[in-house]
This record gives sequence, C-alpha cells and structure tokens, in this order.
Amino acid sequence: MKKTITLTHEQANDLVCYILMTTNYRKGEREAWESLAREKMSDGTLKFPNAPGNAQFWQEMDTKLDEIRNIIDNATLK
Repeated sequence: MKKTITLTHEQANDLVCYILMTTNYRKGEREAWESLAREKMSDGTLKFPNAPGNAQFWQEMDTKLDEIRNIIDNATLK
C-alpha cells in the first residue's frame, strides 16, 4: 500500500537534512547493539538477549530512512 504525502520544497529539504544529520547517531546505535549482542555469560548464553534484535532494528531503520531520502531526492517538483 502506498500513501501520497505532499511536502513543500523546504519541508522536503528539512526532512532530508534531518535524515542525513542523524546518520552517525543511527550508526553508533547499531554498532553499540552489535557489540552488546556478542557479549556472553560464562555459560554461553547472551548477556543481553534483546541486543541482536535491537541491532537489527537500527540496521533496518537506517535502510528505511535511506530509501525515504532517495524517494525525496528523486521526486519531481510541482
């Protein structure tokens, strides 16, 4: 399902700017959760059982925001 959203040129630029400004934050979150996902208890179980899912969340969010940015960048102006 698709949804059409109308943004002014300035709003589109602001959204792309925000996506780009937060890139390093998302990368840092993903890397931190990936690191925590590798930590294990002495019995071999994960020290932070939710960490792999959180790392995946940040990876997927980064991919989705890149897709949104590309859609905005390639949109035709009216």
